[in-house]
Amino acid sequence: MDENKQKALALLCYITMRLIAIIILGYSIYMIVIEKVDELESRYSMIAFYSLLLLGASFVPSIIEHRWKIDIPEFMELLFVAFCIGSLFIGEIIGMYRMNTWWDGLMHTLSGSLIAIFSFSLLRMLNESADIGKRFTPGFVVFLVFCIAATVGVLWEIIEYSADCLTGSNMQRYLNDVTGQPFVGQDALRDTMLDFILNSVGAAVVCVIGYIDLRIKKVTLIRAPKRLQK
Repeated sequence: MDENKQKALALLCYITMRLIAIIILGYSIYMIVIEKVDELESRYSMIAFYSLLLLGASFVPSIIEHRWKIDIPEFMELLFVAFCIGSLFIGEIIGMYRMNTWWDGLMHTLSGSLIAIFSFSLLRMLNESADIGKRFTPGFVVFLVFCIAATVGVLWEIIEYSADCLTGSNMQRYLNDVTGQPFVGQDALRDTMLDFILNSVGAAVVCVIGYIDLRIKKVTLIRAPKRLQK
């Protein structure tokens, strides 16, 4: 697929993502304000919150491009859209996280890969713009990328823990979804540890591909963002 078709596809995905978010947000507000569905009000409030997140996320790539004067590769943007829809829309709003536990693992693996790809792209851009003697070695790039992806995974688990403490949610799956009883021992840690492991696996796969990419001096999966003219 040529670059123009990729740009058109990315734009279509963003428009679709925004329309989905606006429609669901409007429906949630209607149910809360007009219908006054008290027993499900908290559920619709959470759906409205995730819809706002989905809507806001759709503008993140364009904000980054405008702020730092770069052109993010369309392949990376499509991955970002897929992750947002899979995580916020399918996972949280539709409820796939509650219906199928493997969906959470899939999203954490994808998020680790996406963060690693984005980190590789930025480091490639820095390397290409630096003097030869000041460029990072492939091994150091891989190490740095993996550390960034792992750190973001840790920060996300902190966010989940904070949300559970403040709102009484079950983002870390420490409660049984059926009985509402808290898990005990390693069962209480299983979801968090699996998230860490799968996030690391996704990042590690990209690191291997990126290392090979850097060693053979060819642009394959991970292309650096283009600097835009001021």
